[in-house]
Amino acid sequence: MAMPGAGMMPKLILALMVVLGLALIAQAHRSPPLATIAWDDLPHALCVIAAATAAAALYNVLGFRITMALMLCGLLIAAERRNVTRALVFGISVPLFADALFGYLLKSPLPRGVFGF
Repeated sequence: MAMPGAGMMPKLILALMVVLGLALIAQAHRSPPLATIAWDDLPHALCVIAAATAAAALYNVLGFRITMALMLCGLLIAAERRNVTRALVFGISVPLFADALFGYLLKSPLPRGVFGF
């Protein structure tokens, strides 16, 4: 246990996922039936799913910075109907901050795209 190795964290996460999954199954009887759930927010959910799918497909091609900036700006402007200027500032600054945090401070570089950033 003093030297757990590189495979320890994935095993811990897997065990936690199993425990939390069992907790969800145990509490399933408390949720309302599927037929009684209001689906008013379905268009918004589909927009988020489409953005996440596109980001996953473009992640290795465009790289972290561009993909996350496009996804954040697109979701904030199209799905959330936020101010365009604020959405662009937020959508561009968050990926740059995350890239600086992981790439420079934590020394774990994120994927660069075909454009090199």
